[in-house]
Amino acid sequence: MADSCGSRTNEPNSSQSQKFPQLKAETYHEILQNMKEFKREELSEPGFKEELWNHINRLPIRYAMNLNIEGPEDILMHMKLLQHAYDSATKSAFAVRIVEVPVSDACCSSRPTLAFGLSPSLELAREAAKSNCQVVGDGEKHYFGHLYEITISTVHAPKLLSQLMSLLSEIGHIQEAHAFSTIDGYSLSVFVVDSWSSEVQNSFLEVH
Repeated sequence: MADSCGSRTNEPNSSQSQKFPQLKAETYHEILQNMKEFKREELSEPGFKEELWNHINRLPIRYAMNLNIEGPEDILMHMKLLQHAYDSATKSAFAVRIVEVPVSDACCSSRPTLAFGLSPSLELAREAAKSNCQVVGDGEKHYFGHLYEITISTVHAPKLLSQLMSLLSEIGHIQEAHAFSTIDGYSLSVFVVDSWSSEVQNSFLEVH
């Protein structure tokens, strides 16, 4: 299992720390450009660009460096979850979705991919998933593996990550975990597990 408290990307040294604002700004502009290409209507909403920048800026540099920004869905979900946690009486929110780990470069699907890419442990999962395949429209066999990505936003507390991991380990094997604390006392935790209850197989759970 990979844990982003020891991120896949090595933490920059002190001489690189001055580049943090620049790296966050680059991520911000790349996301905006991708949203323009996808013609996302959020771009026309008043104050959205400021909200996007505040979201990136309130999270550590690891978030900006590791986030999959090829599509806007992940960061929009994270923004929604943090806001929901801030507004709710329980100060928490979560979302569960089925994601695909492509095992061949030609694999294509309508399901989302992981928010933070592939760690070494999930590279091993790619190999294990080669026992499954699907024939798509072009007549070729494409291999993939299904995993579940659980994203939780809540007020930050001591030992929060270990408590969440203990809880989720009862559901399935945790393949990967990422934990980020905001500058205003909240947390965003993303877990990838290899199984889930039958009630949500082949379905998506929205933000709760």
